[in-house]
Amino acid sequence: MDTAPEAQGKGLGSAVLIPGRQEAARTGCPAFLETSGEADVRFCERLGFKVTADVQLPDNGPVHGACTGTPTENLRI
Repeated sequence: MDTAPEAQGKGLGSAVLIPGRQEAARTGCPAFLETSGEADVRFCERLGFKVTADVQLPDNGPVHGACTGTPTENLRI
């Protein structure tokens, strides 16, 4: 998922991710996503995710952060 620069900061990304994060917490399931870029990591952390691994993509591609949100963590929404 990506948000166009001119649409960032308007809550669109949160509106997409928060319901799934809430359902995962309600049902006791962990939630997972991947992200890259420091701003993206901070966004995911605000939703209660933590980077649990950094994955270097092949052919000198970007580093992606594997993020996990556990159902016992408080959602910071």
